[in-house]
Amino acid sequence: PLRWVYPYFPVLPQFLLSLVECPQPIMLGITSDWLSDIPSYILSDFVVVDCDTGNIDARNSTFEPFPVAIERELCSSVRAFLRTTLHPKQTLSDDPKILSQGIDKKNHGRDQYRNAEYLLRMNFMRALSDLLYGYTDCLFFLAEYTTAFNSERFLTDYCREEYVAFNKRF
Repeated sequence: PLRWVYPYFPVLPQFLLSLVECPQPIMLGITSDWLSDIPSYILSDFVVVDCDTGNIDARNSTFEPFPVAIERELCSSVRAFLRTTLHPKQTLSDDPKILSQGIDKKNHGRDQYRNAEYLLRMNFMRALSDLLYGYTDCLFFLAEYTTAFNSERFLTDYCREEYVAFNKRF
């Protein structure tokens, strides 16, 4: 199964902002006011998603944007997480989407934060699994330690039409 093994900070404290210089893939959540504190040469390697406006800024020309449906769902999930984190008095338990996912309506405070983070992680995993559905059916073992991936089969037989451009790059 696919697992994100790199650092992930849903909401990064400002004193840790130097982590943007980390030489590996990293997922960070920061307030847009802090972007001016990050040197532009560093931002050129980032995909910046503004969850307030829904804009995605990819200064790197090789970036293929997420399919629109996935982008909307992820931005919505991040907004919900931030709303819960920044305004803990608001309750998740009144949201029908959350209730349908089996989150306990009695949870408050720290449990509510955990529930929000859990939903955020699950939405990212759902998006990745949607993008990569059928991937393993297109892997073939040629020898004991050698595999081959049939990308043509994956893109034509398994990949949704709106995901093809993204998955070709991915």
